[in-house]
Amino acid sequence: MASAPPLPPPPPPPPPPPLSTLPAAVAEPDGSRKGILEVKLKPTATRVRRRDGSVFIEEKDDSGAMRQEFIGHEEKPQYVREQESGVSSLQPKMFDHANGTWKRVSRDLIENERKPCAAEGMHSENQGKHAQVPGPLKVVTYNVWFDPRNQAARADAIFRILEQSHATVIALQEVTNAFLMRLRDQPWVRERYVLSDTTGTTLRGSFAYGVCMLVSKTHVQLHTLSLHIHALPTQMNRSLLVANFSYGSSVWAVGTVHLESLDNAELRQQQLRVAFGALVRSVGDAAQRQARCNADVKTGFTPEQSSGAGAIGAGAGAGAGAG
Repeated sequence: MASAPPLPPPPPPPPPPPLSTLPAAVAEPDGSRKGILEVKLKPTATRVRRRDGSVFIEEKDDSGAMRQEFIGHEEKPQYVREQESGVSSLQPKMFDHANGTWKRVSRDLIENERKPCAAEGMHSENQGKHAQVPGPLKVVTYNVWFDPRNQAARADAIFRILEQSHATVIALQEVTNAFLMRLRDQPWVRERYVLSDTTGTTLRGSFAYGVCMLVSKTHVQLHTLSLHIHALPTQMNRSLLVANFSYGSSVWAVGTVHLESLDNAELRQQQLRVAFGALVRSVGDAAQRQARCNADVKTGFTPEQSSGAGAIGAGAGAGAGAG
C-alpha cells in the first residue's frame, strides 16, 4: 500500500505594511493636522535629590539633550542617615481583626482595637496615655534553632510555652521564614502582641534566619514603641534588634542579638561592645524624649544563652528631669 504524499509547508506570514501606509499626519487640538515628523515632545523637568542631599532640576530640551541645574541642598533622607549610621528603623506590625491582615501600627488601628472593649463595657489596658502595668516587666528569650528537623513540632511546643508566659517582650533568635509564618498565625499572637516582622524582610544570610521580637500591645504604650536594627561587625549577617517603649512611668530599651557562632570569641566580644553601646544610647535618647513626663529609666540584663543568643534590657540611670 502506497504512503500518502507529505503535506506542503505552511505559507510564510505576510510582510509588515510599508511605511507609506502609516498615517502621515496627526490631528491637533485646533483641528489642524501636522505631519508625524513635525511633532515634537514637550520638554519635561524632573526634580532629583541625591544621597548627599543636593537637589537638581533635570530637563530635556527640544533636541533631546539633558540639562541639569543645581538648586540647593536639603537634609539627607532618613533612610540614608540610617544606613550611614548602621541603624535601620522597622515599622511594628499589629493584626487588624477587621480585615484579617497584619498592618503597620497606627493611631487608627489602636483606636479600632479599643472600640470592642468600650462597647462591651470592658476596660482596655491600652486606653489613655499610660497602659496599666500588671507587675515587673517580663522578658522571655528563645533560640528556636533554624534546622528544619521536626521544626513544626518544636515550634508548636515553644508556642505553648510562650503563650502561657504572658511576657511583656518575647525575643527570638534563629527565626526562619517558615517559623515566622507559623508564629504570626497563632491566635494568641494576633490578639496580644505587636511583631517586629511579619513577612521575613529582616531575615538574612544563606540560611535566611534572624531575630524577631513580640511586644505586648496590652501592657506597652504603643504610641511610644519604636524598633531599630543595628548593624554589627559580623561575617554571618548578625544584627541587634532593639525595641524602645514606655512601660508605666518607665522608659525601656530591650534588645535581642544572635552573636557570632563557632570559633569567633573575639568577634562576639566586639558585637557585645557595639550592642551595649547601642542600648545605652537608645535609652538615653528615649529618656530625653520622655523627660517632660518625669519618666524613670531602668537598667537590666538577661545573660546570653549558651547558644550565643540572648535578650538584653539595658539603660542608664536617669539624670536631671528624667529620674
